[in-house]
Amino acid sequence: MLSLFKKRKLTQSQLFGLAAGGVLTESNYDPFDRINMSYGINSCKICLSDWWDVNSTFDLIKTIDWLFMEGHRFPLMESVLAIEEKNHCNEEVIFEDEKFAKFIFNNLYEIKRLGFISWDYSRIINIARWGFGAKYIKEDQAWKWIMKAAKKCKKSIRVGKILVMISYMVIECGRCNFHPCPTLQKLTKD
Repeated sequence: MLSLFKKRKLTQSQLFGLAAGGVLTESNYDPFDRINMSYGINSCKICLSDWWDVNSTFDLIKTIDWLFMEGHRFPLMESVLAIEEKNHCNEEVIFEDEKFAKFIFNNLYEIKRLGFISWDYSRIINIARWGFGAKYIKEDQAWKWIMKAAKKCKKSIRVGKILVMISYMVIECGRCNFHPCPTLQKLTKD
């Protein structure tokens, strides 16, 4: 079978870097053994535009910087702390999403201990790959971001457990509007 992508052997660190992209990589049927995605430039651009409002190299850099510096982890932790406070005050915990609140309550200790840093860093890995696929950045820049994010993920305690916990929270509880990119879903089914 003819492949449009150059196959080169990746280091163990690079393979871990791609694996740290986690659930989003898997849900979009993206490969874990190469930086290239399984679809073309336009699809990468559409995903970046639809999901992240990224339409240029400047937008890409701004988004990656935001995820490294701030990201989703702070608003997610605010939700966790609000649930914890309601519990400590013996107030009835009423949230729009009871399933989310129950999940947080049942896993409060682990979530507070592990935080949500891996969530943002796994997103950086996918965005860097899409940015490379969209030709907004060169491969070496994508690898720099991927390896930096993967290193931070590796440093976070039990990264696999927190990614699984967050993935459950997102998929089962519908938080963060996590859905595979419709463009990619169509491409992979055709």
